[in-house]
Amino acid sequence: MHRLFHNMPGYDSYFEVIPAIGAKLEAKYPDLKCAVPEYCFVRYLDGEYREKDIRVEFCEAVDRMKPDFDGIVFKRMEAATVVSVMHKGPYA
Repeated sequence: MHRLFHNMPGYDSYFEVIPAIGAKLEAKYPDLKCAVPEYCFVRYLDGEYREKDIRVEFCEAVDRMKPDFDGIVFKRMEAATVVSVMHKGPYA
């Protein structure tokens, strides 16, 4: 699992920030792959809903551990019971 703490200006910025993180990882570790089945999630760190300046931790399962770099941390996470929702399709 790799993770990255980030301050997001708003929810719309996910569409810029998350692909940029992926590009950074691919440039540094071109042999790193997402785990199969793919599994990623975002942890919200503010303790309450916020529209702006959102503190988050992006997490994605990968096929191997690598050395940390540039704010990206690789770590094993303990199993947890969660509620998960996946939305497919338009938001409107």
